[in-house]
Amino acid sequence: GPRVAAMAMAMATARFATNARTTVRSRRDRRSGRKKERDRNGTANAGNGHALEGASSAKLWFMAVKPPMYSVAIVPLCVGAACAKFCAAKFETARFWMAMLGCVLTIAWLNLSNDAFDADTGVDVNKPESVVNLLGSKNLVLAIAWTSLLVGIYLFLRISTQAGDPSVLLKLLLAILLGYMYQGPPFRLSYKGLGEPICFLTFGPLATSAFFSLQLPGQPVPWTTWAASVLVGITTSVILFCSHFHQIVEDRAVNKFSPIVRLGTKRAAEVLQWSVGTFYALQVVFCTIGWLPITCGATMLPGMVLGKKLVDFVHTKHDLAREVFVSKYIAVRWHSLQGLLLVAGLLWAGRLSA
Repeated sequence: GPRVAAMAMAMATARFATNARTTVRSRRDRRSGRKKERDRNGTANAGNGHALEGASSAKLWFMAVKPPMYSVAIVPLCVGAACAKFCAAKFETARFWMAMLGCVLTIAWLNLSNDAFDADTGVDVNKPESVVNLLGSKNLVLAIAWTSLLVGIYLFLRISTQAGDPSVLLKLLLAILLGYMYQGPPFRLSYKGLGEPICFLTFGPLATSAFFSLQLPGQPVPWTTWAASVLVGITTSVILFCSHFHQIVEDRAVNKFSPIVRLGTKRAAEVLQWSVGTFYALQVVFCTIGWLPITCGATMLPGMVLGKKLVDFVHTKHDLAREVFVSKYIAVRWHSLQGLLLVAGLLWAGRLSA
């Protein structure tokens, strides 16, 4: 009896020790795996350097001005106007083009001030296409930025007054305020990882519904506009999300907790896949329940090719800074194409119902 009990206890102790060693080894392997992924991300970024090192001055200025990025303001303007055209067959041309100019000036302020505020934190020290680095004067950049914003706000005030709907100006001013809180001191919400939610709200529901009301002042915003604004918000946020991949080392160095820093590039690539998939799933749902006309479902198909290209590209290049840098421009093209297709679907439905 005692001998059997002792043998059983010895065997149990041995099994416990074996399990403990296995658990410790497993935890060590998991920590080692995470460290290797961080080192790989860091090495990829540091080894490849910035994708624009050695680029010509003309190319750097083109990248600094960011012409494709102005689509983030043009798309909600066009989608809002298309929703109004679909709902009431009305289009105010003069207000539309004045709003377009105001949008361009506001985005110029957003881009320029972002470079100036980032110069304070040092996150753009290795960013050759920063306007501050190109001009060598943060104060000059800020002066141009704030002048652009003041002119833009004046245009928004004028068209809102012409329309006789104060909600237009209020929504646009709120969007501008959120834009400042995203990047400006003392808030710097982008450093807390809140850039994407702010981007979604600003360019999605706020801007799109404001531009709908600009065309149809005093009218309640219909579900069609809200549904379209959600889709616009998602594609715009994807652009910002993709812009973080190549900057993970710099962001981590200045404690900028972007989604990529928090998740790591591999998990972030998976989040991107789910985000693009959610966009198309929501579009199908909105068309099914009648919030969007069925023509919007038909026109979304060409955009799926570019959406898949974006997901596949980031999946294979997520930890290679020099190469994944391009993903944000693929995202801009996807955003612009989906906005164009959404507008086409709304106008097509309006023509069919006329």
